[in-house]
Amino acid sequence: PKAEKEMKAFGKIEALLKRYNHISVREEATKDIVERLIGHSVEVVLDPVLLLDMVDWKKCYNQKPLINGDYILLYVPGYKVDDYSIASIVGRLLGVEVISTIFSIYSIRHHKVRMYCATGPWEFLNLLQHARMVVSGSYHAVIFSMLYQKPFLAVNGAQDNRMRTMLERTGLLSRSVSITSIHKWCKEELLHCDFSQANDYIANERKRSIGYLKSSITN
Repeated sequence: PKAEKEMKAFGKIEALLKRYNHISVREEATKDIVERLIGHSVEVVLDPVLLLDMVDWKKCYNQKPLINGDYILLYVPGYKVDDYSIASIVGRLLGVEVISTIFSIYSIRHHKVRMYCATGPWEFLNLLQHARMVVSGSYHAVIFSMLYQKPFLAVNGAQDNRMRTMLERTGLLSRSVSITSIHKWCKEELLHCDFSQANDYIANERKRSIGYLKSSITN
């Protein structure tokens, strides 16, 4: 039976987790699950992306722009029509083209979105660094936008627990957008993004997280 298999799987996971002296997770929801399994507290630390700052990441790739001129970076793992539609609307408002790094057969419906598919991790960061702004429903595209101080829209971000938590803690929940609310935005609002609270939160949590990880490794 399915329930019996799930119980056995959880039993194995519990036994393996209990072999560790220190456990850290990225999210409060995961913390709750793990703590119920092992019976003692675990630590929540920053996503590994945020353990480095923008200066560290820029050392990893050639910063010469891959695309000249203004553009919006659209990052959509898979195909989500809201992301494409919102990016197209923003592109018209700002008068710039939209660049997407991931091809989907359905994306050809959006004629005003240009594909730039020769994109690995370093090309992605190059495109994000030089974009006018970022439109994405991806958690990691959003937190990279925070690191790079890049105006962004988090598509349906308020509906995703992990993204909503991050947006709330950084004072950027207003950057969550839906297909119905995008029409309320003006050009000035799109391009103005206050990262002051985000900078403080990330810096403080980075220091705390690195401290915990170092103490766990040396213990």
